Amino acid sequence: MRVVADTNVLISGALWRGPSHRIIELAEAGEATLCVTEPILEELKGVLQRRKFQARLRTLRTSSEEILAGLLPLVELYQSVDASGSVPFDPDDEMFIACAVSAGAAFIISGDTHLLRLKQYGAIRIVKPTEFLRLIEK
Repeated sequence: MRVVADTNVLISGALWRGPSHRIIELAEAGEATLCVTEPILEELKGVLQRRKFQARLRTLRTSSEEILAGLLPLVELYQSVDASGSVPFDPDDEMFIACAVSAGAAFIISGDTHLLRLKQYGAIRIVKPTEFLRLIEK
């Protein structure tokens, strides 16, 4: 099953335990395919380098580069499509819609209120990590 996990889900899953980490474990087990585009990877790289994550990276004895290198084998890269106007409340989030459309993903997994407010984009469901896990574990 192809899914798009937004940046906060990927970072939460890589740096902490919990529902977002379980999604990464599903990708490691081959039960889910994490779909990304270049803009998503660029955002992920930039956010991982933010000061607020440095203490956590030190605690884990790792770096933003190592986290990114650990995630790369778990993702499939897709070309972005035009998704202009798909997230009117926050156009920066359109890259996740664009990726999901390009990849033919079934879900966008997010903690972002702007995306979650949409609930669905075409056939793509937009859900929180806990809801995604509940849905697929039925």
